[in-house]
Parts: sequence; structure tokens; C-alpha cells
Amino acid sequence: MEAGTDFYSIYFTTGTNEIFALKEEDGAERWRRGLPLGGGIISALYASPTILYVTSNNGYLYCLNASTGAVSWSFATGGPIVSSPICVGGNIMFGSYDMNFYSVDSITGTLRWKVEASDKIVSSPTYDNQYVYFGGADQYIYCVDVIDGILTWKKRTFGAITSSPVVYNKTVYIQSMDKNLYILDSETAKEKAIIETVGQADCSPIIDVGTNIYYPPVSGNYLYK
Repeated sequence: MEAGTDFYSIYFTTGTNEIFALKEEDGAERWRRGLPLGGGIISALYASPTILYVTSNNGYLYCLNASTGAVSWSFATGGPIVSSPICVGGNIMFGSYDMNFYSVDSITGTLRWKVEASDKIVSSPTYDNQYVYFGGADQYIYCVDVIDGILTWKKRTFGAITSSPVVYNKTVYIQSMDKNLYILDSETAKEKAIIETVGQADCSPIIDVGTNIYYPPVSGNYLYK
């Protein structure tokens, strides 16, 4: 529920360059917003929104006013973005096709830090205990310190990674297109197990611990295979 309001809103995006806000109780439209074009590319939205930060395949991250849908600020990258952003302690974090993983200040829209990979980043990140985890099309799993953007470790697999990781009990779970599920120590990247699957997978695992279920972020990577 939004601060200072007595209603819930449902937010979602479409491939026609619009983000919608609906009233939860009856589905009535509160507002819809077509985002600006950028970089000469027709904007389409394939990543899940984080209230209310949304990425676009025109290479921009947008911050929207939750009440009106107006754009408060935008941040440009050098390529399409299908990685869903996450917001942690004032950091908006996401990957881009320009081979960089970004942390952007949630208030000002300015760059805090970025980490360079060697191929596009489709995977949506997961946060746990001061660290952010994501995969890259360069076949690596990354662990980065949220505070300063320092690369803590990266782990090589044998296939591109488009799925999103889940972290639970100091353990990272992530699938690679090399037909394996990797189970790693979240602090050291030491292999706990590698589970062979029948085929390539760009879906993401979930963890059911009985009292809670841990879900990954959702990435709309299907467009750019």
C-alpha cells in the first residue's frame, strides 16, 4: 500500500510502452502512462516494475510518481534493459545489454556505481545481506557489494545465464544454459552442488522452506533470444 493512502494499487507494464496502475479492490484504472522514447528506439517494457522504478528496452530506467505516473527522472544506459530493477537502501540495481550492471540513486537518478561484464546482462538481480547477485550472458555468476560496487566474486559456468538467482541460508541457487543448476556458498562461491538438468533453462528456481517461499525477480528476456 502506498504511504499516506488507504488503497492498494496494482502496477504492470506492457510491450506497447505503457505502465498501468489499477485499484486492487475492483481493477479500475487509476492511471496509465506511455513512457518517453529514447535513443531512437521505440520503447517497450519487458521487465517487471519495482514501485515505481521501471526499465525499458530503449535503454532507460524511469522513476515514476506512484500517484500520477508522471516521470520524476530517467537514467540512460547504452543498451536495451530487460533486467527487472530491485531497490535496496536507496540503490536501484539492474543490468543492461550494454554489458554493465548499475546502481542508481533512488532519489536523484544519478549513478552510484557500475560493474562491467563481458556480455549483455538479462538476469534480474537478487539481494541478500549487503550483496547483490546476478548472472550474465558471459556465463558468469556475479556477487557485488551493494555499498561500494566492489566485485566480491564471480563464478564461471559453461553457458549463458538469463535466469535470476535465489539466495537462502547463505546459499545461491541459479540455473545456466549449460543445463545445470548451480548451488553455491553465497560468501565464497564454493560449489555445494551442481545438479544436471534435462535441457537448457532460463527459468528461475524458488525455495520453499515451509514457513516462507523465496521467489526470484522476474525478467522478461524472451524478446531478445
